[in-house]
Amino acid sequence: TRLSKATVSGERVAQILAIQERVRERKNARPAPPFRGAVSFNDVNFHYQKDCPVLRNVTFHVEPGQLVGLVGANGAGKSTLLGLIPRLYDPIEGGVEIDGVNVKRFTLESLREQIGIVLQQPILFGTTIRENIAYGKPDATVDEVEAAARAADIHEFVLSLPHGYDTVVAEGGVSLSGGQRQKIAIARAIIKNPPILILDEPTTALDAAAAAEVNATLHRLGRGKTVFRVAHRLEDVADADVILVLRDGELLEQGTHTELLRAGGWYQWISTLQHPDAPPADPSRRMAGRSLS
Repeated sequence: TRLSKATVSGERVAQILAIQERVRERKNARPAPPFRGAVSFNDVNFHYQKDCPVLRNVTFHVEPGQLVGLVGANGAGKSTLLGLIPRLYDPIEGGVEIDGVNVKRFTLESLREQIGIVLQQPILFGTTIRENIAYGKPDATVDEVEAAARAADIHEFVLSLPHGYDTVVAEGGVSLSGGQRQKIAIARAIIKNPPILILDEPTTALDAAAAAEVNATLHRLGRGKTVFRVAHRLEDVADADVILVLRDGELLEQGTHTELLRAGGWYQWISTLQHPDAPPADPSRRMAGRSLS
């Protein structure tokens, strides 16, 4: 699964694929043990093209089981940051650790099988619903597939189809609603039962009702897991244990929703734009001239 491929231009895809070809497994790489879910970035720098930095000196630590929100303008580096965790690409400088061990020490398969990813535009294949869900765990039993579908709140819908779980989905899931596609993708993540979960704006493309349903499902899915969630709407990460605010590839602020609002910086400024009726922060402490687009 490629974190950014579904949402970037053809030129950017070519850059990403070229970088991914440079991700190599070490000869002495070992299978990853079951992860607890602590994640650390240590002075991480990254670029797709030389002299065009995407991430600059990013450092933070996340404890197992924490919900981590990522916010920032488009192009701030949020999705790129998340792509470094399953080694879709590697830092140019610095390192990424899980449970205190550099991710390069693990075999790619054992690393990625413990990380679930749900994208803004879920990738569905032109095969049955059962196989689309089981893609997250190819050896899954019928009972496991149906249990994942129940947990994702899609089981009853699937049973309403003429062929149930054997219904063939059109390539890309175009025959399904946005909420239905997203719930199948969530079921795929659930069936893996990963200790680390990456949610890259999973509700942005949905209407309010579908987004509310998917958010409730994601809340259940994230219990006991380390969850990274990119969000455009700040309310989607307001309950996060820590929120990372990225701007131009730098970690500008971090803290809880309440702490960041009180700080009166970039996060509070975005909150004011999204909620004009909220009390303004001290204007002298805002980050001026920065747009959301």
